[in-house]
Amino acid sequence: MKKLIILFILLFVFYIGLQGIFNIFSKGYETTYKLDNFEVYEKRVQNVKGETDNYYFEIKKDDLMYSIQTSESIAKSQKVLKEIKYFEDKNYKCILPISKNDKAISNVMCEKDGMFYYFDYIEGEDTILDEFAYENDKYLKNYNNMEEDVEILKNDSTITAYDNFDDNLYIGAENYKGVYLLNKKFGMVNVNLFEKDTYIKELSAFVKQYYMVADYNDEYETHNFYLIDLKTQKQEKITSDNKISLYSYVQGVVDNSVYILDPTNKVQYELNVKTFTITVVGDESRDIKIYNDGEWSNVSIYEAINNKLYFNTYDKIFNGKEYAKVDKIGSTLSGYYYLYEKVGEKYNVYRANVQNPDSLALIFETDNINNTVYYKDNVLYIDGNYLKYFGNSFGNRILAKYDEMNFNPNIKFGIKR
Repeated sequence: MKKLIILFILLFVFYIGLQGIFNIFSKGYETTYKLDNFEVYEKRVQNVKGETDNYYFEIKKDDLMYSIQTSESIAKSQKVLKEIKYFEDKNYKCILPISKNDKAISNVMCEKDGMFYYFDYIEGEDTILDEFAYENDKYLKNYNNMEEDVEILKNDSTITAYDNFDDNLYIGAENYKGVYLLNKKFGMVNVNLFEKDTYIKELSAFVKQYYMVADYNDEYETHNFYLIDLKTQKQEKITSDNKISLYSYVQGVVDNSVYILDPTNKVQYELNVKTFTITVVGDESRDIKIYNDGEWSNVSIYEAINNKLYFNTYDKIFNGKEYAKVDKIGSTLSGYYYLYEKVGEKYNVYRANVQNPDSLALIFETDNINNTVYYKDNVLYIDGNYLKYFGNSFGNRILAKYDEMNFNPNIKFGIKR
């Protein structure tokens, strides 16, 4: 009997080991099942080169299908949903999918007239829907989205950071003499770099874990660039052998490098934050490098100067419709399309999963389409004088209030990558 028990234990351990090996090396799976009068298509993308591990769901009721994607870990087994809570009235049809680990895989998702919305976007428009969401808020990440309900993390005379941060989210926001660093752990730090206010800094960018900026203590031209680590707050300096005009500008950021065009001296530079070097990569005698939609090409420096060429990483056409901007984040089996549509003085921002680009959700409004930052399934953006954060499980929440953003659209922000 004792031998049988030992054999059973060994077989059980062997089975668990096989399951673990399968989970480590598996490329994922696809399955369909019925749950709470819904038809569920569930797809797990895992260990696929160039893709972020994720779950993708198509949840169908009658002729209506909800498309949801998440990169959060849910469960080792298949058929990870245990319940789908449903709401319907004359305005909206909504679902709240609950996983086996008793968490929502997204915020309450609603449909109206062919458009999808997350609850926080339409909160207050339908009293009965509000009650449904509040009754189920135990399943959702508890972040307050109204300013009056959010605790202040830290503030000074111009900026207030709210206690709405993830621990691993490190943000930099430019100010006129340097940069603010924001994080839940250390609150907010003001890194002063310059003696005088500089309102427009074309020689600045966020790259990897750094904020990069030219030394604006110099006049007209400089040899030096500061690198500020958004997490550690440490300062580094990169020095060029050549003098670089302060009328130069950043053309774009690719991987570890910032590309700078100096029209005065007719030179293109590559500043690399991994090797801490700045090198000449183009000038009058050789074409400069241009990065457009994932591809490199070469143009003459005179064409770049005359047209003030920047790197282009986005399109404007999506499914035959023109938008102010279309960003694709991710690859074929993971990520999203973000679509920016000009409406009055603002932009409506829609999102579609790359695995189902026909299903659009209206997720937020922004004033500035050139200053959005994507992070995992989430996106940071500017709304008036607020820095906000959208995510699947919590919708939109306030991270900071920065009054200068109302007056100066040139202020940049970024995150640690």
